[in-house]
Amino acid sequence: MKKMLIAIFIIAIINLCVTLYLSISRFSVEVNSYNKSDTAINHVRIDSIQLVITERESIVYKLKEHEKDIEDKVISLNDSATLELFKKLVSE
Repeated sequence: MKKMLIAIFIIAIINLCVTLYLSISRFSVEVNSYNKSDTAINHVRIDSIQLVITERESIVYKLKEHEKDIEDKVISLNDSATLELFKKLVSE
C-alpha cells in the first residue's frame, strides 16, 4: 500500500511537471511566433512543437490510464487477496 501511494505521488509530481512545462512552452511559442512572419521554417518549428506536445500529452494519458487500471484492480480484489497483498507489502 505504501509503495502504491508512493507510485501515485510520483506520477502526480510527473504530471504536474509536464503540465507546467507544456504551459510554459506554449506561452513561449505564442510570444516568439507573434512577431515573426509566417515562413516555411516557422511552420515546421510550430508543427514539431505541436508533435512534441501531442506525444507528451499521450504519455500523460497513458500514465493516467495505467494508474486507473491499478486502482480498478485493487478495488476489485476480494478480502483474502487484499490481505495477501497487504502481507506482501508489509514483509518487503
